Amino acid sequence: MKKSWFQHEDGPGPKQFTNTWLLSDHVSLPYLLYHWSRAIFFIVAILQSLVKSSLYFIEKEEPDNVYKYFIYLTNNGRWLAAVAFTLEAVLVSLRYSKERKGTYKECFEEGFKNLPFSHKLLWYLANCNSALSIMITIVYWTLLHNPLRHYLDFENFSGHLFIGLAVILDVFISDRPWRLRHCVHPILFSVIFCIFSLFYYLAGGTNYYKEPYIYSILDWSRPWRTLGIVSLVAATMILMHFVLYCLYRIRLLLKQKYISNRTSEPLALSDLQNLSA
Repeated sequence: MKKSWFQHEDGPGPKQFTNTWLLSDHVSLPYLLYHWSRAIFFIVAILQSLVKSSLYFIEKEEPDNVYKYFIYLTNNGRWLAAVAFTLEAVLVSLRYSKERKGTYKECFEEGFKNLPFSHKLLWYLANCNSALSIMITIVYWTLLHNPLRHYLDFENFSGHLFIGLAVILDVFISDRPWRLRHCVHPILFSVIFCIFSLFYYLAGGTNYYKEPYIYSILDWSRPWRTLGIVSLVAATMILMHFVLYCLYRIRLLLKQKYISNRTSEPLALSDLQNLSA
């Protein structure tokens, strides 16, 4: 039977997307608070960034720049992180509420291979957000950061560092599975952005500094150079996803040891299947 991008022949079940492997089979209050604190933090971060940017350009009497906020990949990464983290917090909250009411169908969830749309969407957003945020961090601090233009303040760190750190931490906290073939998700997101940057250039769009491109590395007046950089970015996204997948494999080994120490028994068949996935 052919596998879809969201399915695996051995699972996973929806409950893996809404709990940690560390505490128990039920969602704990600390885990619920962890998700909401993370979601609220990055919602506040994007609002702070948007308001600060808007007020800055209004004060400089450059109102056209106010509307350019979302042409930047970093700022698209901000809303992507806020949406992904909030959706995950909502799904964890729904499970937490159902468990407290005794209406959560755990047995049904365990055998449910075809994920609900909400969980498919979460998986896609999480895959995009994770690889993209780390790629943004690396590219920004190695190629784009200019001390004369960019301040080392909360807005800078929230967009170019904190999201990447948050997703790496979450690999070791959550029970959400990873699949190598899902590297296509962040690549698709990045390709859409690159196509947008091309049409933006053709339409005569400029960045904050009136330059005819969004980023200097996406200068479509030098198409072959830009296509080479786009290819390099795609390869970087694959590499970032692979690194996160390796961290996931480390987590599975930790999970195996943790469960073995708790029960002094071998892992369940589903866990063994995940280890061999």
